[in-house]
Amino acid sequence: MGMSRLRLDYNPNDKGQIKYRLNFNYLDSENEQLVDSYYNDQKNSFRNVNSEQKNYSLSQTLSYIRKVGRDDNVGLYFRHQYQKDTPDYNVLSTANPFSSFNLFKNLSQVNNQYNINQDQNFVLNTVQLYGIYNHLLTNTSNLKIKVGTNFSTQDFENKIYDFQKLMNDNSLITNTDLDYNETFADVTLTKKLGNFQVDAGAGVSFFNEKSKYQDGEKLNRSETKFLPHLNLQYKFNNATSVRASYSQSYSYPYTKDFNDSYTIQSYQSIFYGNRNLRQALTHTASLNFSHFNSFTFFNIFANLSYTLQEKSIQTQSVLNRDFIISGNDTIVNNYQFNTLINSGNNQETYSGYFMIGKRFAKWYNARLTGNISTSNYYTITRNIEYENGVVKNDDLKDVNNKSFNQTYNLENSFTFKKKFELKAGVNLNLSKYQSLSEQKFTNWRPYGEAAWSATSKLLVQTDFSYRLQYRDGVEINTAKEWNASARYNIAKKTYLTLTGGNLLGNNVIVSNGFNDNYISTTTKNVLGRYFIVSLRYKF
Repeated sequence: MGMSRLRLDYNPNDKGQIKYRLNFNYLDSENEQLVDSYYNDQKNSFRNVNSEQKNYSLSQTLSYIRKVGRDDNVGLYFRHQYQKDTPDYNVLSTANPFSSFNLFKNLSQVNNQYNINQDQNFVLNTVQLYGIYNHLLTNTSNLKIKVGTNFSTQDFENKIYDFQKLMNDNSLITNTDLDYNETFADVTLTKKLGNFQVDAGAGVSFFNEKSKYQDGEKLNRSETKFLPHLNLQYKFNNATSVRASYSQSYSYPYTKDFNDSYTIQSYQSIFYGNRNLRQALTHTASLNFSHFNSFTFFNIFANLSYTLQEKSIQTQSVLNRDFIISGNDTIVNNYQFNTLINSGNNQETYSGYFMIGKRFAKWYNARLTGNISTSNYYTITRNIEYENGVVKNDDLKDVNNKSFNQTYNLENSFTFKKKFELKAGVNLNLSKYQSLSEQKFTNWRPYGEAAWSATSKLLVQTDFSYRLQYRDGVEINTAKEWNASARYNIAKKTYLTLTGGNLLGNNVIVSNGFNDNYISTTTKNVLGRYFIVSLRYKF
C-alpha cells in the first residue's frame, strides 16, 4: 500500500485565503482461504478460495474564502474524488459450489475439480461545487446560505469464467452505468439569547439519476427532497452545557446495488441487484451533556442518540441447502442468493455513551466509559432444501434481527516522578444477537500498560492483556497478549528501537459478529512471536 498527501496554503491578503489539499491512496491485497466442508463429521468437499484487490483513490479539495465588508464572508469550494476498484475472485472446489443454480449446473469438471473466476471493475468519479455565504445580522444572530451541485458517474463491470472460459449468459455479464446529479440549497439561521443558542434551518435538494444496463434498458428518475435540521444548545456556565439536535439525510445506493445480473460475493453467496431500489430517509436525533471542572479535575460527558430509517435498504435472502446423494456419500452445499430491497419496516437504532473521569491526586487518575447500542430491523428470508436437485422444503418468512451491545471500560492511570507511567484497567463487552437463532457473547479483558524513562535517552514500554471469551456461558477462548519495546536515542535526531510482539506466542484470535440472519464466531490464526529492529532519523 502507499499513501501521499499534498497541502498548499496561500494568503494573498488579510481578507482572503486559498487552500488546496490532495490525497492519493493505493492498495494491493491478496487473500487465500482453504475451506474444508463436513457432513456428519465426514469431510465431503474442499475449496481453495483466492481473492486479489487493487484499489486506487484520489481526492482533492480547492477552497477560496474571502471576507466581504465587515459583516459578510464568502467561501467557494471545489471537491473531486476518483476511485477505482478491481477485485478478482477465484474458487477451486471439489464440489460445485452452486449446484442447484441453473446457470452453474453445467460447470466444467477437470480432475474432479471446478474452477470459477470472477473479474470486476468499479470506477467512481465525483465532482462537487458549492458556495457558502455568511452574513452577521446582529451581534447575536447570523445567516448562512449554502448552494451547490454534485456530479457523480459510476461504472460497474463484472465477468464470470468457467475454467477461464467466459460464461456469456446475459445474467452473468454486467455492464452498468449510473450518472447522478444533485442540486441543493440550504439556509441556516443562528440566534443567541443569553446562554441559549438556536441553529435552525432547512435544505432542498433536486436529484436526477440516469442508469444504463447491460440489456440496453435506460432509466431516468428525478425527485425533490426537503431536509430540515435543528440544533439547540444551552450553557449553564463555561464548564457545563447541554445540546440537542435533529436532522434528516438520505442514503444512496451504488451502481452495484442497482445491477441485477449475478455476481459472486463468496463461495457461499451470490448477489443480484434491484433496479427499483430508492434512497432511504434517515432521521437522527441526539442529546448530550458535558461538564468539566478545572479546579476539581472532574469531568463527565453523556450522549443519547436515536436513528430511524424509513424505507431502509435491507437484504432479502434465499438460503439454499442442496443434498447431493451418490451411493453412500452425501455432499451438502449451503449457499444463498442476496438482493437489496426498500423494507416496509422501519429500522431503529438507539445508542448511548458516557465518560466519567476524575483526578484524585497529581499521580492518580481514574476514568470509566460505557457504550450501549441496540438495533431492530427486518429482513426477508426464504429457506429452500434440495435433494439431488428436487425441492424438498420451501419456507418464506420475515426475520426480525435484533442486536444489543454493551461495552464498559475502567482505567486507572498512575504517574511517578514523571519517569514511570502505569495504566491498569478492565474491559467488559456483552453482546446479544437474535435472528434465525439467538446467541450471547461475553468478553472480559483485564489489561495493563507501562512506560519507563530509564534515562534521558532510553524509553522502555510494555503492555499485557488477558482475554476470556464466552458464548452462551461456555468458554470458547482464552488469550494472553504481551508486547514490549525499547527505544534508544543514539544521536540528536536518530532513534534505534527494538520491538517484541506476541511474546507469549498466542496464535488464536476469536471474534463474533452479526449481519443479516447470520451470527458468526470467527477464529483467526495470527503471527507468532516476532521481533523488529528499526532505525529512525527525524528531520
